[in-house]
Amino acid sequence: MRICQYCKSQFESSDLRRRYCSERCSKESAKRNSREFMCRCRLDPEKKIALNKKQSERMKQLRADPVRGLAIKADDIVRIKRWAKENPEQDKASRKKCNKESRKKHPEQHRIANQRRKSVIRGLPTGFRASDWRAAVEHFRGCAYCGVAGKTEQEHFIPAVSSGSFTRDNILPACRRCNREKSTQAALDYLVSKEHGLARYAGILSYFEGLN
Repeated sequence: MRICQYCKSQFESSDLRRRYCSERCSKESAKRNSREFMCRCRLDPEKKIALNKKQSERMKQLRADPVRGLAIKADDIVRIKRWAKENPEQDKASRKKCNKESRKKHPEQHRIANQRRKSVIRGLPTGFRASDWRAAVEHFRGCAYCGVAGKTEQEHFIPAVSSGSFTRDNILPACRRCNREKSTQAALDYLVSKEHGLARYAGILSYFEGLN
């Protein structure tokens, strides 16, 4: 059972996007919205702000409704897709801008998504999450190979070219220098020539054992 957004009467419909009981209510609602918009344009700034706030509160209440909220969301999706189809260049520029801002705001999440995509392409196990990365960084408090504190990168303990999975028991925080030097080597081969390398290797193994 649905409720008409204009006359508030109940009606039955299987279409979640339908918000009015009849064509007449739909047209009358459009006229009312048009009148409100025209009146809003003539109002002084304080009244305009109050009216916009009232309309925003009404939309929040509608979106919170389990049925009408789905209908509004479905309408929004249809409207966005229609606009994107009619304006492909603007849509491409908008997506590019949003993606760039998101990468700046959430760099680690984008790195995780990129590594997960590469692992899926190679057919390797995935499952590494942002919470797993935060736990690894907090445990080592720096590079897992040299111990230097500072900015770290996600490094495969067993290299991806050697079928190393993108899971929490194979990803370590490493500084850029160690990440580049290790490259596709096995961790033991890389650490054996380092100072305190074997001790660090044992610490890494104990960290992985603690995850299981």
